Amino acid sequence: MESDFKGVVKSSIIGNKLNGMVSSAFSPNGMCMSNLNVDDDDDSDCDEEERELFTRSEVKKLFDVVDSDNSGYISKNELAEMLKQLGRDTSIEKFDEGFKKVDCDNSGQIDFEEFYQWYKNCNNPNS
Repeated sequence: MESDFKGVVKSSIIGNKLNGMVSSAFSPNGMCMSNLNVDDDDDSDCDEEERELFTRSEVKKLFDVVDSDNSGYISKNELAEMLKQLGRDTSIEKFDEGFKKVDCDNSGQIDFEEFYQWYKNCNNPNS
C-alpha cells in the first residue's frame, strides 16, 4: 500500500519539521537543522499543560504520517521511506546508527513516546 507520505512531505511545514528531526539523528553532529516549533502563534495565554497537550497532538499527526501502515509503530522500512521522501541518502551504517538513537528500548520499531521524545530533544536539547 502506497503511503500518503509523498504528498504530505511536499508540505513545507511538515517537511521542515521532519527534516529537522532527521538531522538530529542522522547527521554527524546530531544537531537539529531547523526550528521545529509546532506553532509560531503567541501562546502566552496557555499554561504549560495546555501547551504540552497541543504539542503532543501535533506531533502525533507527524507520527501518523510516517506510520503508513497504522500499526502504532514506525518500522525501519517506514523510516527509510521517510528519509527517501525527504531526499536523504544515507548509508546502511548511518541509518542503523540513527535508528538506534531514536529506538530507545531497542525493540526494532519506534513507538509514539520515542518519536515524541525525539521531537522534544530537537526542540529543546536540554530536556
